[in-house]
Amino acid sequence: MKRLRMIVAAILITLLIEGCGLFHVMDGDGMERSDYQIFEEEEKSASDSVESGMETESEPEETEKETTEEQNQQTEAKKESHYQYNVKAISSFVLDSGHDNIETYWGDFQDAVMEGRTSFLCPDVSVYRYIQMELVPWYLPGADEWIQFSDKVKLSDGMASFSYAISDEERIEKLEQIKIETEKVLNEVLEDDYTDFEKALALYLYFVNNYTYVDDLDNWGGIMHVLTMHCGICDEFARTYSYLLVQAGVEAGTISNFGHKWSFIKIKDHYYHVDTTWGLGYNNLSYFMMSTSQRLATTGDTRDQLCMELVQEYQYAENDYPDEDNYFAPFWNSISEFTWDRNAQKIYVKEPYYENGRELWKIREVSYAGY
Repeated sequence: MKRLRMIVAAILITLLIEGCGLFHVMDGDGMERSDYQIFEEEEKSASDSVESGMETESEPEETEKETTEEQNQQTEAKKESHYQYNVKAISSFVLDSGHDNIETYWGDFQDAVMEGRTSFLCPDVSVYRYIQMELVPWYLPGADEWIQFSDKVKLSDGMASFSYAISDEERIEKLEQIKIETEKVLNEVLEDDYTDFEKALALYLYFVNNYTYVDDLDNWGGIMHVLTMHCGICDEFARTYSYLLVQAGVEAGTISNFGHKWSFIKIKDHYYHVDTTWGLGYNNLSYFMMSTSQRLATTGDTRDQLCMELVQEYQYAENDYPDEDNYFAPFWNSISEFTWDRNAQKIYVKEPYYENGRELWKIREVSYAGY
């Protein structure tokens, strides 16, 4: 039996190694791991192990049983949902929409949907349309398919109405599905103690290594389409990536040039462009944490050709975001594999350079401590 277990374990390890190799993750003692997720091991002190062995030396079978039960409890604890769907989570970009107290009106609308009500606080038609066209598709994924808004808005005592295209039971099921799909990705990809940078990086790697671009506008379905089908187009990927970041507590929105769309995120005190669509299938960070100048260099656009969602000033050039941080420039030139050493909070990228007419490679260290 012991020999059989060893053979099975060897096969599993071989499959894991062969199925990875997208990039390397370093643990604390410098050993490499090949997988896009980081698993931090629970360390037990050697002294505890010795004491445990001494106390139960005459009962090795009981000790083994207790150890197994303890390991199972630790495993179950790790499986518990540490990120939970927050129906009230919105990006600060919404606060730049130009609608005073929009978080209050949006919050009451969300409460109405959660409770099955058909009216909510609404001061005017512009807020009604903003909630309909912008906030529902962004923050209640898929709900725009079963929430019906009026063509002619009627306001009464500061309230507006809407309706449902599905039954009350189906409404509850749809809301539960949003929660399940959101938490499934967040808890699969993120750890509790991730910094904002690490959340953005981990989700970026998850997207580029697990999703497929499918140019099928007939089956366009927004965020829920990506979460459930693992495929989509740039608009869907940008919104989904930014939506998940907002759910994880990171500021995020989207930008487009009328032909392509990507994410615009805030890390520390700066804003960066992240393009999960162009990163699909590539084993590098070329489209991660870009400054606006770098983004424009890759698309060939000018600043006044960019447009933003959610905010009042739709033209990107009319906004004043600190977006020219070039600290992560080494990422943009990396065209090959990289190593993420989370314990040291460093990324090692492989960069090309030329010497005597030959293309050579060097390793560039980028610390993200403080991000």
